[in-house]
Amino acid sequence: MKAIMMAGAALATAAAVTLAPSIKQDPDQQSAHRFAPAAQPATLGKLALNASEVLAEPACNATSFAQLPGDASLFIGRRLVTNEGKLAGISGPNDCSGGDPANEARGRPYNRWGLVLDRFDWKTRRFTGATVLLDTSPDPRNGQSRAIITGGPMRGLRIRSAYDPSVARLGDAIFVAFECTFENGDKYGVNQTSSCISVYDPTTRRLDMARTFVAVGGEDKDSVFQVAAVPRLLTFGGRLYLYWSALTIERGVINRATVRGAELVQQNGITQIKGSASVIRPFDPLSNEVWAVGEDKMSNRIVNLMGFWNDGDSFLAFAALGGEGCNDPLGQGRGCFRLAVKRSHTPLGQNGLGRGRMSICAYPVIHRNMPRLSLTPPGVTG
Repeated sequence: MKAIMMAGAALATAAAVTLAPSIKQDPDQQSAHRFAPAAQPATLGKLALNASEVLAEPACNATSFAQLPGDASLFIGRRLVTNEGKLAGISGPNDCSGGDPANEARGRPYNRWGLVLDRFDWKTRRFTGATVLLDTSPDPRNGQSRAIITGGPMRGLRIRSAYDPSVARLGDAIFVAFECTFENGDKYGVNQTSSCISVYDPTTRRLDMARTFVAVGGEDKDSVFQVAAVPRLLTFGGRLYLYWSALTIERGVINRATVRGAELVQQNGITQIKGSASVIRPFDPLSNEVWAVGEDKMSNRIVNLMGFWNDGDSFLAFAALGGEGCNDPLGQGRGCFRLAVKRSHTPLGQNGLGRGRMSICAYPVIHRNMPRLSLTPPGVTG
């Protein structure tokens, strides 16, 4: 087996990572955007494999993949919900528009995301099929999301969008973290982009919605949004950790950005932040700042953690960095969302990842989005 890197090209990727919309909604009608998303590209984009081989995206903006432990051919990915309210390329056409923007005024889907299980053929270098993992498309009977949490303190919460997953195994359980927004989040105190955690059921090949929880909840305070974006999981030293990009956004501009992390524990069958009684906030003191923005002009605005690679008694942390003029993956600032890789031994040390030894720093003007290391199957050389 060999480790390779799969990444989405920034030019094919809209700013859905940190700019995902969160909409307050009652059962009958959606309200207007308070934080408008970027429009989706109209055609399929490309993926880079080890920076040398170009692959076709399997569906609309499908550039974020998390490989399942134990099966090198299975990946959890994201898909748009189409204008007809179906998952693109699975239950509906490959409608890369994300739906008509006028849909929102009519209470219909627009820029809504779901999770799928993608199968990758390493010999042909193609994604060959997908099944629904978390279906956020609206039920035609009531117009509400089909993705409903069925157990625990968040029972009844309807997930509007789910995207950008991360996967980690601890013991026999496979945990899945993903960025999430909600239809009825006000009732549960989560009305902005959040970090959700669930458990993958290998028998049903679905997420266990009775064990799904909002670990870090975003909130809207007087039109200032605090969000928990790009959640990432790490298993290290027999423990499970969750990390997220903690962002403060005002009038569509990120004015505070850092990566925070905390240990996850099981409480009554629900996975939540250690020491918490329920959901925590993006800058909660129960979490630690593990990667702060840099001081130079190319690193002083953005740090988005993208993933990990375990390496014995240490691990590698992958992040996208950006400075002046960089507000999203399509920013024009020099080195916006460039890749950095650092080695660390301390999962929750104060700026422990940011101060880690630099292993790789991509050429400053190269853009990379959602870089992930994956293992090839035995006999495949990459």
